This record gives sequence, structure tokens and C-alpha cells, in this order.
Amino acid sequence: TSHFSHYVNSHTKKSDLLKKIRIEHQGLQCERRDRVNNSVIWEGLGVDLLLLHIERSQLRWLRQLVRMPPGR
Repeated sequence: TSHFSHYVNSHTKKSDLLKKIRIEHQGLQCERRDRVNNSVIWEGLGVDLLLLHIERSQLRWLRQLVRMPPGR
């Protein structure tokens, strides 16, 4: 269960980040078809790209752990 609670917390952080990205997209007054690079939006949010990459890797691993059968 500790893996699951960590996964839920990480997932919540990710969903918060996605909400902020959508808000930033609107703040730039651009649409999806305007093809604004994510790096521009992340820079506006002050997100460190390396940390984002590491977080994604950790989330992939945690999803794998959650899917593993108990006792393995």
C-alpha cells in the first residue's frame, strides 16, 4: 500500500501540473493549433525539465509496481 499511496500522491502532482499547463496555455492566449512548445509553457511555469523527466520515469516504474501481483 505504501507504493500505492506514493503513486496516488505523484499522480495528483502530475494532474496539478497538467492543470497549470492548461491555464498557462490560456494565459499565453494561444490555442493548441498554435503549436506552442511545451518547453515554453514549462519555462513560464518554472518547471525544471530534468526534474519533469525524472518524475515521469518514476511514475512509469510506480505504475509497473502497482500492476505487479502481491508477493512478487
